[in-house]
Amino acid sequence: MGGAGGVAAGPVDVAVPSYEEVVDIVDRSCARGVCHIPEEYGGIDPNMTNLEGELFGNLTSRMVTQCGEMALVTPGDPENSAIVQLPQHNCGEFVMPDGCLDNPCIPQTDIAALTAWISAGAEQQ
Repeated sequence: MGGAGGVAAGPVDVAVPSYEEVVDIVDRSCARGVCHIPEEYGGIDPNMTNLEGELFGNLTSRMVTQCGEMALVTPGDPENSAIVQLPQHNCGEFVMPDGCLDNPCIPQTDIAALTAWISAGAEQQ
């Protein structure tokens, strides 16, 4: 039984976000002010979050060794998508954002949105 307010005990039902909404989540959770920002802004991984073009390819092709060689995004399969698993401490000691002690490391609404987008096929539209 659910109720208004409080913290949901299970998955949160959300509408499938647009790719632009996914980019916003990645931007605020992984890029801006965190680590994966373009080199010209002092980032350590300019290829990960080139928000102007290469991000989608990186999300769907980059493998995370510390998460069992799981792709960041496996379209249709959030359980095997590191971008969903890493902020929930599901990859052993390797957690993102780096140094996070909270669980989850990003808002549950963002995890739910990423999960919905990936479950729907992770379209770049």
